[in-house]
Amino acid sequence: MSRRGIANALVLASVLGASLPQLVPLVRRAIAFAPLDLEERRVQVMGDFYRSLRTIPRNQPAAILLLGPNALDRGVFVNYYLYPAPARLHQDRVSTDAPPSIVAVASEGPVRRTVIAHPPPPEAPRAFVVPFVASAIGKDSYTTEAVVEGDAPVTLTLLPFGVTRTVSPPYAVSDVVQELLGRRGIGWLRVESGGRVRASFWFVARADARATALPLLAGDPPPRQTARGPRLFLTNPSERAVVAHVNGRAETLSAHEIRETPGDAENVIEGNVYVWSPP
Repeated sequence: MSRRGIANALVLASVLGASLPQLVPLVRRAIAFAPLDLEERRVQVMGDFYRSLRTIPRNQPAAILLLGPNALDRGVFVNYYLYPAPARLHQDRVSTDAPPSIVAVASEGPVRRTVIAHPPPPEAPRAFVVPFVASAIGKDSYTTEAVVEGDAPVTLTLLPFGVTRTVSPPYAVSDVVQELLGRRGIGWLRVESGGRVRASFWFVARADARATALPLLAGDPPPRQTARGPRLFLTNPSERAVVAHVNGRAETLSAHEIRETPGDAENVIEGNVYVWSPP
C-alpha cells in the first residue's frame, strides 16, 4: 500500500474510532425500530408529545399556539401532522379570528387543547349545571374551556339551544360552545355522567390567557342568593317560566332562559334561578 493509501486508512480509522460510541446506540435503535410501523416509531421517539398529538382532530381548522420562543420546531411539526387541515401558527397569544380548535405547543411535554394549562380537574357531582358558558368576541375573544375526566361517558346539554352530545373522557376542549353549537353564543350547560367524573370549566380571555373558574352546581338553586358586581347572569333550569327578584326588581325568565341583567355592588337574588357574576 502506498504512503497515501496508508494515510487515508489511518484517517478513516481515527474517524471511525471517534464516532463509534455515537454510532452504536443509533444502530441498536435502528435494529429495534425495524419491525415497527411509522406510527409506532414516532411514539417511541417522541413519547407523550406524539401520543397527545394523535388525539387532535385532523378534519377541522386549528390554531397552533406556540408557548415560548423555543416551541417553533414542534409547532412546524404539528402543522405538518395536521395537514391537510388548515392550521396557522400563533406566538404566545391567539387572535380573535382564530378557529375554535386550539393546539397549544411548548418546547417540551405533551400538547393540549386549551389555551390555559389548567390544573387536574377535581371530583365533581355525577349531575351538575354550569350556569354560564360563552363563545363571544368583544375587545378580546372569549371562550369556555372544559376539562373532563372519568370512567364513563359524559353527556353535555347546551341550553337554551337543546343541543346534546355524549363524549368519552378524557375530554378537553378550548371552546365548548362552538364544539357543541357550531357557532358563537351564550348559554348554560347540564352535565351528566354514568360514573365518577372529574371536571372543570373556565371562562377564558384568549388574547391575554386569563381564566376564571366557573362553578359546578348540583341540586336546585337556593331560594335566596347573594352576588357581587354590576353584571349578573340569571339562568332558569326549569321547564317552565319563573319569576326572580334582583334587589326587589322582578325578572321573568322563560323555560331554560339565560339572561344578563344589571346589578349593584351587592345583590340579593330570590327565586328558582342560578346566578353568575363575571369578575
